[in-house]
Amino acid sequence: MKSGMEETQNAWCAALRQLDMKFDQLLNLLKKYNVIKENSDNQEELMRNELLKYILGGHSSRSSDCSNAMDQFFTHPMMNDQLLVRLFRSVVANVAGVESLFRKKILAPCRSFLFDVEELHGLGKAMNRERKYACGDLLSATGTKDKYLGSLPALMDDDTCDRLCEAVKILYMISEQCVCQIVEMRYRLECLTKWIRATASQVKARGTAADSVQRENARTRRISDQIVQKVATFLATPLKSASCELGQKRGLTESVLGVLLLDYFLKDAVYFEKMHDPLTPAQFNSSHSHSKEFHKVVETPSLKAALAVSRDIASELYCEPRTVMSSMMEKREIIVEEVQNQSNIISATHSRFVDEMTVQSAIADDHPLDSDAGSNHKKFNCIIISNTCSSQLEHRQLVQITAIPVPDSDCLLFYKTAFVQLPLDCTVVNMQFYGDDGDSTLTSESSPSFEEGRQSLGLLLRRKLDEDRENEELWMFEYDGFIFQKVGEPFDSSGMVVRSFDPSMDTVERLTLSEIDGIESKWRCTKSVCAPNNITDLAMSGSRGIATLWCAYERVIDIYDVEEDEESSESSEM
Repeated sequence: MKSGMEETQNAWCAALRQLDMKFDQLLNLLKKYNVIKENSDNQEELMRNELLKYILGGHSSRSSDCSNAMDQFFTHPMMNDQLLVRLFRSVVANVAGVESLFRKKILAPCRSFLFDVEELHGLGKAMNRERKYACGDLLSATGTKDKYLGSLPALMDDDTCDRLCEAVKILYMISEQCVCQIVEMRYRLECLTKWIRATASQVKARGTAADSVQRENARTRRISDQIVQKVATFLATPLKSASCELGQKRGLTESVLGVLLLDYFLKDAVYFEKMHDPLTPAQFNSSHSHSKEFHKVVETPSLKAALAVSRDIASELYCEPRTVMSSMMEKREIIVEEVQNQSNIISATHSRFVDEMTVQSAIADDHPLDSDAGSNHKKFNCIIISNTCSSQLEHRQLVQITAIPVPDSDCLLFYKTAFVQLPLDCTVVNMQFYGDDGDSTLTSESSPSFEEGRQSLGLLLRRKLDEDRENEELWMFEYDGFIFQKVGEPFDSSGMVVRSFDPSMDTVERLTLSEIDGIESKWRCTKSVCAPNNITDLAMSGSRGIATLWCAYERVIDIYDVEEDEESSESSEM
């Protein structure tokens, strides 16, 4: 809708540009004849008043400067009747195109938005009632008094739903109001067109013979008094918005016709002329001014303001389920001792559902569920955290991998940790987990298996070659076979503490190119780096089998197939 508003606004300004140029010429003539001062405020309103005086008084000696300026404007060679007809046809067609564009880009999305919000409003209320009754039935059936079950908050607040529904209704009403303004613009434009053609013919016929062609054209194009009254009526209605309030120049056509459509796109509030009933005899004969009764203007929100309010309330509504679920979860603070003394912390997190029967992983050993012989639960959830270490071994940087089981009870019994030693002269630039959860986005299966696939850790390292040159290298290795040290009773007064590296207790895995001396890994040199401040981002997808490197400085995205070695080995075995 926002892009539709911008497109409609540009189309509206372009549709009236030809007629704006005509009224700019009239304004310049009034300035040259000193009818309107050059530095006067609200020049659009002053020009409207002069046009109204010319309609009511015609060519008058009491306002000779204004009359001479108007006569010169209507007798200009570019005010030829054929040119005027062509001009007004073009303007009317352009305004009709703007109306079609507005209905397509703004009104139709508003109607769909209102329908969806009303559907969401009903679903939210029904869901909240079902949630309330289900909790009450479960409490009465179990006879328990759970601190969470008895007071489950609504995922979507009814008051917020009501506010959003009301805001979108107002947005839709303002959209319909804009359509009414465009239709009114087309109607007023037709009346103004007839008056300009008639007035131009009458001014050109002044002083000619009675049987001249100019006189005949003036009689042919004479308009009814009803059209003159309509033009005088909208010229007499004062404008409630000045052009300086928009932040950009307003076209004079809008000001002359009194339809300020740009206000709906650029301002927070607009003034709309309210429909009025015919004056009663008592009102007509009253001593008060009739103009206040005849021209009632009410203030309404603009399209811009209504859309902003609807967007804010919708964002608030859609954030409520996340906020409610977060408040219902038990939070525990995790303190990693290795990152407390680092200025540039590089870390990554990953969630896994480890299958104890199919995955040979040190993470699954000694899990609390294993002690339950009657349990049929063969999968458990754990959080994997990887981070750089402030500790070093043999002047080489370390990476810590920590597995934290997610317990079913309130008590967390232990966590497991392991360490990896990097090659010499290498530092970590970025790290990401390379995990396949079994739900590949490349397949068309509607029911995923949720069986874990490849699980690895990807490291983007920067190896220093000399003072000015460095190489960026992408390493990837599996960590399920590491020797994880089990740490029990990890909690203290501050929260869960993940201890730092202890050379006497921890076994360190070595990351090298040789599989004999270190762990089995995949290595690839991606590029040479000349500027040390270049920052490269890393993203990995296990389901797709790719790794992506993006350098903002070079504006280059590199995509690597990290399973290329496995495919070549499988083809060679076949």
